Amino acid sequence: MIFGIFLIQVSYAKPLLKEALQAEVGLPVDRDIPVIGFIGRLEEQKGSDILASAIPMLVKYNVQIIVLVSVKV
Repeated sequence: MIFGIFLIQVSYAKPLLKEALQAEVGLPVDRDIPVIGFIGRLEEQKGSDILASAIPMLVKYNVQIIVLVSVKV
């Protein structure tokens, strides 16, 4: 039963957290727009090259893309 309560809480909080993230990064706040996120280092082994090559395809759709990266200095 605890797991069921957790799922209800997550399903309630998820759209609210999504809207807060959209607002924080300056994107239009809209529950219906899919958000694609990437958090990681800008290294090929982390898949940032795959994301970079996919962005031109993704922007054809009504999606928002949020990228938070770190780099080695």
